[in-house]
Amino acid sequence: MNTRDEIITAATAAPEVADAWLFEPAHVAPAPFRPVLASGSESAVADAATDIEIPPDSLLLRWLRVNDVVLPVPDRSGLVDSLTPADRGVLARLRIGACVPLVHDANLAGWIALSPVLSSRHFHAHAGSLKQHAAEWAAALERAHQDRARSARSESVRRSNKLTVAGQVAASIAHEVRNPLAAVRAMVQAIRTRDAPPAKHPQMLDDIVSEIDRVTSVLSEVLVLGRDRQPIQEPCDLATVARDAVEFCGSYASGREIRLDTSALRPAPIVGDPDEMRQIFVNLILNACQASPAESTVRMETFQDEREADGGWSIVRFSDAGAGMTPDVIARVFEPFFSTRKDGGGLGLAVCREIVQRHRGAISIESMPGAGTTVTLRLPRRSR
Repeated sequence: MNTRDEIITAATAAPEVADAWLFEPAHVAPAPFRPVLASGSESAVADAATDIEIPPDSLLLRWLRVNDVVLPVPDRSGLVDSLTPADRGVLARLRIGACVPLVHDANLAGWIALSPVLSSRHFHAHAGSLKQHAAEWAAALERAHQDRARSARSESVRRSNKLTVAGQVAASIAHEVRNPLAAVRAMVQAIRTRDAPPAKHPQMLDDIVSEIDRVTSVLSEVLVLGRDRQPIQEPCDLATVARDAVEFCGSYASGREIRLDTSALRPAPIVGDPDEMRQIFVNLILNACQASPAESTVRMETFQDEREADGGWSIVRFSDAGAGMTPDVIARVFEPFFSTRKDGGGLGLAVCREIVQRHRGAISIESMPGAGTTVTLRLPRRSR
């Protein structure tokens, strides 16, 4: 039961009370006060009070805020008679017999409107007993208002950040796609206008296909980043996946005179998506090859960490002998479209982290300038 329900339940506990209404600011001050909950059901509010709205500077609300006492209706002081027609209309429409203010730190957090059963002589005594709890309820309502305000601010910041990131991603995608398209356009135009000799046409067509593949690769990786789904859950061995990835990247590594060392691959079972694991491994192997000098070695290692009490982890490490990275670069390597290479799309590591996180795992990087780089994956052996 939430705070509003508790207040209404307490307000209608006495048999002398027919109905009770809880009025609160629509959002935050100085918003108008409206009935947000009534005894019985929410439909009662919709049926009887859909258009009720009391401005915060009305005489009724100012009196409740300043005096902080139960106001009987009618009252001996004649205050009710001096109210505006709109305020008197609300009191009459809901057959209000007393108003109980809920004041916290001189702020009117809300007020309870009570409707008596006919003119019970015990009614005002019950209204007075409610006043004893009003300070507690007012504090609770004020906390609820502050929580809603903080939540609204957080949601606004979240939307703003999301739009900012979306704008950055859109700009980066436009940059990554525009250059290949410009190259394709130039080559097509050269072929069409016969500015390029026929002997060059086959190479130009190959270059066009290559640029189209580049665009397709960028868009595919962006789709992985935006995908919101659970990975396939099936048993697989990361050592086997690593060997498949090495076979796929073998010719690329040989062309750069890089040796791929798989001697430290040991069984490393997980429950996950082998295709996504292969995508990670291919990305990391290609990154390591691109960072390594000729005639160097990229080493891979897979093993199980049995020390964990919750089923354990399978570990994968990729190590290269490249130039390494500074702490500033390491802090940004997982950002989409961040790359230290001129021809790099900057999506590979971002995609790797996204896939690892979907598998409830972790990815980390250790590197120092001149000392190479080691990328470590920790993946749960069991699905989580």
